[in-house]
Amino acid sequence: MGSELIDLRLENIWKSWFEFRKGKRMSAAMHDFQYHLEDRLMELYEDLNNQTYKHGEYRHFMVCDNKRREISVSSIRDRVVHRLLYDYLVPIWD
Repeated sequence: MGSELIDLRLENIWKSWFEFRKGKRMSAAMHDFQYHLEDRLMELYEDLNNQTYKHGEYRHFMVCDNKRREISVSSIRDRVVHRLLYDYLVPIWD
């Protein structure tokens, strides 16, 4: 199982999108990504398969619940890739 390559078919990128967005609130960034969803996922598919994908910058902000801490969040596009990797790695680790 460890020698298999990650499956970068478009259907798996779509599946990763749907798994990623479960339980997420609809922020402005989510609305924008979803409005252009087909184009965004096709661009991601092409970048991954052409090996031109690069992880973007993180957005940083502070939260103060019990204590003050800095949160770093990647873009929605990058989090779809994170989900794709997660779905690939879980069966290997299980």
